[in-house]
Amino acid sequence: EVVRLLAGDRENLFAVGDDDQSIYGFRGSEPRLMQQFLKDYPGCRQVLLDTNYRSRAEIVEASLQIINENKDRFPKRLTSAKKSVEKRTDSCPVTIKSFAEKEEEYSYLTEKLRNAPEPEQCAVLFRTNIQMQGFASRLAREEIPYFMKEKCSCVYDHFIAKDLNAYLQFANGDLRRSLFLSIMNKPSRWISREAVTQESVDFEAIRDYYRKYVPPDRCARVLQELKKLESVLLRLKSYSPYLAIQFLRKGAGYEKYLWQRAGTDTRKLSEWMETLEFLTMEAAGYQSYQQWLAMQQRVREEMEKSAFQKQEGKGIRLMTGHASKGLEFKSVFIPDVNEGTFPHGHMPDEQTVEEERRIFYVAMTRAKEALELTYVTGTKERPRLPSRFLNPLLSTKNNLF
Repeated sequence: EVVRLLAGDRENLFAVGDDDQSIYGFRGSEPRLMQQFLKDYPGCRQVLLDTNYRSRAEIVEASLQIINENKDRFPKRLTSAKKSVEKRTDSCPVTIKSFAEKEEEYSYLTEKLRNAPEPEQCAVLFRTNIQMQGFASRLAREEIPYFMKEKCSCVYDHFIAKDLNAYLQFANGDLRRSLFLSIMNKPSRWISREAVTQESVDFEAIRDYYRKYVPPDRCARVLQELKKLESVLLRLKSYSPYLAIQFLRKGAGYEKYLWQRAGTDTRKLSEWMETLEFLTMEAAGYQSYQQWLAMQQRVREEMEKSAFQKQEGKGIRLMTGHASKGLEFKSVFIPDVNEGTFPHGHMPDEQTVEEERRIFYVAMTRAKEALELTYVTGTKERPRLPSRFLNPLLSTKNNLF
């Protein structure tokens, strides 16, 4: 109504935008708002800016094949002001690569970024902040300079990482009360803080407390849970970090605890499971928990150094698809283009799918010279599906790649 009043009877009004880059649905943005403009002002003239001056022709064509799958949009045909390059494997502007495991995928990307001739012109774009945190820790560990536009905490400061570390530290002889308090009821074992009075935890002292001050029926239940917890800690001591986390997730009930804590908040649960999966994957690269903890401390120190790099804007650019809007880079990498990751989570309706596809489109069109999309196929036991967004590009009829 305010805009109508400003435009007046002469309808002196001009609007510019791209409905394919409407990626802030959670803030009320919708492509329909632009489409409604034509209905509100039926006499308006629509001008399509159909030349892309940023990206090579192959990148424009690939991104169009993706976004053309959306129905809620203005139909458009774009062309690139840049000519296509010769079809050579070393210079193809758009490439898609698959890897059996995420570790292989991230190792490949790390080596490619380590040797990048212009690091500041390389961007790795992620669907979520958690993904970005995980990859940032990888670059920090490898001492590869990077720059993050968004505020991003260290993944090892997440409460899940702290819980897992507390379990491993306590199991390996660090009996501090603070560690025990953070794990004793994850999952719930009905252990009271009042029963844990000593700075160095003694299970026999906890049992004495319950025998003296707690009714027999409740006492018996807690004593049984204490016995199970001791068994869990004993097994953790003999496991590698990877097996220990797998056992904590399933055998000790930590994953069930996260489900219960999240309640009906599916978005929060999805984020927590993503963090848990990253930590599980990373732990597989270490033989002992001491090595893993030492690496985490080293990463924290490197991430502190990155604060100085951020001031100077040095290093590989890391950001989410949302934060990349409006920016451009010579080379863009988009990892983890898998179902459940990009698009993120469960897709309840087509409107959600189309918004996710627009985020992917925005990420793709940040590339000027080269765009690389990677995904994980998984193993026979744990298969992964490539994102539905890749279907037009993976088609046998496609001759882009």
